[in-house]
Amino acid sequence: MGGSRYQYSMEPKETHETMATLLDAAKALTALGAERLSEFKPLLADVAQYISYRDMVTLFFGPLLGASMLKGVVTGQAFRNDTCDPDDLNPEMLAAVLRLARWLSQHYFATTIHNVDNLPADRPALIVANHSAGLMPLDALFAIDAVTEAQGPERRIYSLVHDFAYMSSRIARLSRSMGVIRAKKENALRALSLGHHVLVYPGGDQEAFRKFSDRKKIVLAGRKGFVRVAMEAGVPIVPMVSVGLHESFFVVTRGERVAEKLGLKALIRTDLFPLALSLPWGIAPAFFPFIPLPAAIDIEFCAPIVPAGAPDDEEAVLETYRNVEDAMQAAVDKHYAHRSPFLGR
Repeated sequence: MGGSRYQYSMEPKETHETMATLLDAAKALTALGAERLSEFKPLLADVAQYISYRDMVTLFFGPLLGASMLKGVVTGQAFRNDTCDPDDLNPEMLAAVLRLARWLSQHYFATTIHNVDNLPADRPALIVANHSAGLMPLDALFAIDAVTEAQGPERRIYSLVHDFAYMSSRIARLSRSMGVIRAKKENALRALSLGHHVLVYPGGDQEAFRKFSDRKKIVLAGRKGFVRVAMEAGVPIVPMVSVGLHESFFVVTRGERVAEKLGLKALIRTDLFPLALSLPWGIAPAFFPFIPLPAAIDIEFCAPIVPAGAPDDEEAVLETYRNVEDAMQAAVDKHYAHRSPFLGR
């Protein structure tokens, strides 16, 4: 006789109950998906009122974005309007973008905001954050939305951004509308003098494109300009850490040698030509916008640090820099100690 000695067959009743359970689960998931899609569509439509289809395609399709940046450099249109001007801000557009960001943070990324009350509500502050996920720092929008909800829209947050965003005149216009300004000392001081918070990522490209294996490290790259800005403006520094978003894609190589051969330092002010594994590109230049994986994200506002000393006091600047770096690394270590190995789920 053939066949296994051990055979198991479900009774017809058990089979029926199992199939019914699976069918109910499938129906519930389908209903939830339909509900989420019905929520997402009007939010996206609100944003589309302010961003044209052409702008949207340029922003999210890597090759077109690169071509737009190159055009800006070649024609001399890049950086033509790169100052902090409050009149450039479009509050309605920003509010629509933040509503969409809030939906993504809650229903796609599962974001938790910690200690937003550490950010002063009665005076401006310089928010110093770690930079993750290449050119897709969605956690910045999530943090800005949390602060706006806590302190009201009157307290704006201006974000300093790499030259990338201001090489394309099309993207620069969108950036200015949302309070995203070119990373220059003059712009930071101007925004702070107006009584608004300023968000800065000192690590810049060095941190945004760190390898996946280095995702738990704070990389401020020795850049201390933010300390001097805080000292000159007389504002506190609030370290802010974001954990999780750098798991939404995978930087394979930083490409320092390629960047050197291509002369990227002179062309676009970066020492890197990173390659990453991401959706939908697969292995591609990490400068391309991508579809991030749904990582769980923790964002924490640390206790304020009041810098002591003058901007030209190198010892005082270095001490404050180290205090900020240590506070950020300690916060990252704390969150990773309780984080699941992949995507935090």
